Amino acid sequence: MTDGGKKVLFPDHLTSAQIQSGIKSGRYKQGAFQASRENYREAYINVHGEEKQVSVRAQLFSLFTPFPLFSLFFLFNICFYLFLFYFVFFFTFLCVSFAVRVNLYNSAT
Repeated sequence: MTDGGKKVLFPDHLTSAQIQSGIKSGRYKQGAFQASRENYREAYINVHGEEKQVSVRAQLFSLFTPFPLFSLFFLFNICFYLFLFYFVFFFTFLCVSFAVRVNLYNSAT
């Protein structure tokens, strides 16, 4: 999708005319956007003609937030592979220690 020869990453939700008519009718507010320096997920908007600031907070989605079934499957896989790793490690340790004991026993006799 292009706009005047420039590549547009995201299409407009509303046209400029719809936004301007919404501001004039009072449906939408216009103001200055200020990002927080302390928290990258917070911002404030000073709305023109009003004394209050509007607070905006972003919610970040992770693998666990939008897909609860996927996250359960993911956690199950992690637990399974950890269990498998420790089982193989412990079994290998037992086999090696048994082989060392057998060698020590055979060499002592």
